Amino acid sequence: MASFGRQALTTSGQPVQVAADSHPEWKTGGITLDWTTVAPVVGDTTLTDGAIIKSGQKGLRYGTVLAEIMASGLYGPAIAAVTGVTLTAATTVGTQTLPVSSGVGIVPGEALLVDTGATQETVQVSAVNGNTVTTVAPTTQAHALGVAVASPTDGRQALARGTTVILNETVLQSGYDQLVAVASDHPGVLTGGRVWHARILAGAAGQPTFAQVEAAMPRLDYADL
Repeated sequence: MASFGRQALTTSGQPVQVAADSHPEWKTGGITLDWTTVAPVVGDTTLTDGAIIKSGQKGLRYGTVLAEIMASGLYGPAIAAVTGVTLTAATTVGTQTLPVSSGVGIVPGEALLVDTGATQETVQVSAVNGNTVTTVAPTTQAHALGVAVASPTDGRQALARGTTVILNETVLQSGYDQLVAVASDHPGVLTGGRVWHARILAGAAGQPTFAQVEAAMPRLDYADL
């Protein structure tokens, strides 16, 4: 005779964590994520822990370094400051593609400051493809050849002790299989303890360096180095 019991409605991937033991140093009081700093994925995306971000949804992989946004007190993915990037053709900034000297270090979801010398306008990046950057911002001002483009300093480029944390597990804004109606704004984040170095997202294009991370979180202890 069949019996009733638990039924698996969905799977959520492997519970991969950055913490290497059961005694991580958590951020006291936790944080609140600013999901506007995270770009939605194009097409279903499977992360290395098996978690799936549905097309058009947002998610952050375990090991993402987060930093406080000074103006709001919310947290978003830490980013590398972009320097030496210039427009390579006269253009009007808006919902269109900007030709730039290099797309290296620019990431979707990042706010860019377009400096004309006389005025400064902020646009948001929606996609990066080689040396072109697609932005979404309702502005019509035309910018001349050679105008500098750089990341504004909102706090996420200059990592500081007490305002820099690491995401311990993958978090999806809409929950797994979109079963959560309210955004997951308060994930578990680490400030120190024994961690897996290989699971921290740092050192690549658009990411903070490990030197920056270690200076901001001196109590990190790597289990795999």
